[in-house]
Amino acid sequence: LDHPGLPRYYEQYQNEQMLCVVREYIEGEPLSAYVRNRQLSIGDIASIARRLCDILQALHTHEPPVVHRDIKPENIIVRPDGDIALIDFDIARAVKAGSGTDTVFFGTKGYAPPEQYGFGQTDSRADIYAFGVLLRWLVTGSERANGNISIDPDMQRIVDRCTAFAPQQRFSDIAEVRK
Repeated sequence: LDHPGLPRYYEQYQNEQMLCVVREYIEGEPLSAYVRNRQLSIGDIASIARRLCDILQALHTHEPPVVHRDIKPENIIVRPDGDIALIDFDIARAVKAGSGTDTVFFGTKGYAPPEQYGFGQTDSRADIYAFGVLLRWLVTGSERANGNISIDPDMQRIVDRCTAFAPQQRFSDIAEVRK
C-alpha cells in the first residue's frame, strides 16, 4: 500500500509465533488531541473528512481491497504540516470473496459497525460506518446520535447514511461519501 496518508512499509520479520511489520513513524498528534486543542470550523472538518476519504479510497480500491476496521480519532495523525495519516493496521484485513463472516471480532466500541461483531463479513462499508461516527464526533463532540444537538441537515444526512445498521443502506463506497 503506497499512499502519502499511510505509513510506509519498511520490512517484516516472522517466526512461528508472530509476525512483526516495521512501518514508518508518523510525526504529529492524534486527531483526538488535535481537536481538543483547537476550535475547528466546518471547513476544517470537511477538509479532514475529504483527506480521510482519499486514504480510504486507496485502501478500498487496492487488490484485494483492504478494510482498516478501526477508524477512530486516535488512529488518525495530524502531521505538523496539517495533512493527515491513518495508522494502526493491527486489525485490518483483506476482503475475501465468498467468506460469510470475519473470523475474529474486533473494533473500538462506538466506531465498529454491527457486522464486526459477527453479523457478517466486513467490507469497505465497515470503514464507511466508522467514518460516519468519526464525522459525527468531529461535528458534535459525541460518537453517539443525540437529538438535542442540531447539525447541518446535509451533514446529518451523510452521517445517518454512513452509520445505517444494515451495510446495504450505507453508501456503496467511499468515493460516493466524498462526493
